Amino acid sequence: MTNNDSIHPRLLFGPEDVPLFREKAKRGIPGRALAELLRRCDRYTQPSSPDYLDISRGENLLANWSNGAGNQTTDAIHCLAFAHLLTGDERWSDYGIALLRLCCTPDMQKAGIAQASLEGELPLAYDILQPVMDEADRRQMELFIREGMVVPYQRDMLAHPVRYCWGLGTNIFLHTFEKYVLALGAVYQPADAESMAQCANLLRRSFHLGIDEGGAIGEGSSYGWGDAEWATIAAEILRRAGIADLWEEEPNYRAMIRHWAYLVLPGRRGQNTICDAWRLAGQRPLISHLFHRYRTNDPALQWVWENMGGRGTIPALGAAPEYFSPHLGLAAIWEDDAAMASDPGHVNWPAAKTTGQYGVTVMRSGWGDDDLYFSLLAAGRSPGCHIHQHVDAGHFSLFALNEAFSIDSGYGDGRGCYHSVFMPDGKEPPCS
Repeated sequence: MTNNDSIHPRLLFGPEDVPLFREKAKRGIPGRALAELLRRCDRYTQPSSPDYLDISRGENLLANWSNGAGNQTTDAIHCLAFAHLLTGDERWSDYGIALLRLCCTPDMQKAGIAQASLEGELPLAYDILQPVMDEADRRQMELFIREGMVVPYQRDMLAHPVRYCWGLGTNIFLHTFEKYVLALGAVYQPADAESMAQCANLLRRSFHLGIDEGGAIGEGSSYGWGDAEWATIAAEILRRAGIADLWEEEPNYRAMIRHWAYLVLPGRRGQNTICDAWRLAGQRPLISHLFHRYRTNDPALQWVWENMGGRGTIPALGAAPEYFSPHLGLAAIWEDDAAMASDPGHVNWPAAKTTGQYGVTVMRSGWGDDDLYFSLLAAGRSPGCHIHQHVDAGHFSLFALNEAFSIDSGYGDGRGCYHSVFMPDGKEPPCS
């Protein structure tokens, strides 16, 4: 991004990247992701499909689009924009622009800020499709993004710093902050430099308040998982805008990304959630790990991506790339068949680690599916630990021989009747 506000796309990639993206999408894993994008585009644009999005239905297509959560329309906007980016096919850009035009109606303008309109798909799709929009659509979309998203967020959220403490892992980014940075970046003008700098300072504050020196997130890795992903997207926009390079400037942020290698559970079980979610249910892998590998070419981060399910399956999720929503397009452009993965041990990362003040200790015999993995939450702060303010200090998990011998099921467990329990045959025992 530069002060020349006519250049698009610019938020997460530039026009110079598009030929490479299109070439990669002809084959391999990016090709599989593109095939899924096109399948969804067909589903949304074919009148014979039960999921057809009929533009003539107007605001009815925006039903259930609230509280920062998307619906079929937001998924369609995402898929159509990236399908056009990767193929150049005007069918997808025309339909995507028509949906964006629909979103800019007066009824949507009245809908408020994050509760209804602050969806990441709008500014990101606008950024991708802006070069093929006519001038009237550009002006309409820019006005909606600025007046319907940027200004209300500044007025209703950022103007109340006491109400929003801005510490990473305290859920303040949830469905809001990253989308604000996306929106601000999409309509960025030189006069917005101070607002962009404020975004960078809020992220810095979060990295200092919410991450310890070893990279552990104070709220735990499940809530923190979302914050880490959203913060990464915001940080890249700030870097491209020339405002701040948080990878270079914030050691806690770099440590957070590397720390995730120690949260990867053996046997493609997803991440060690440290007492704040279901342990073995599985979670979508962090798109930020794929991005960090893309940015740094670090083979250990590629290993994290693959072992979190980015190139395989996790129980209850299924196979990639179908479950990457809402980041399917980003997986298509950042994946690389030629990327080499190396487990952290092969690049001299220690097998045991204690993070610091949040007391996350991990010991493993190696990085394979059959290796022993032991984790202990050892923070000493009353009432138990920093992480989510639970009385959880002392809880542990043990995996070995590709089996779960003991888990900390966490308060997110629907039964929630114990922690650090042994699991005969890999199954949770009954509460009674």
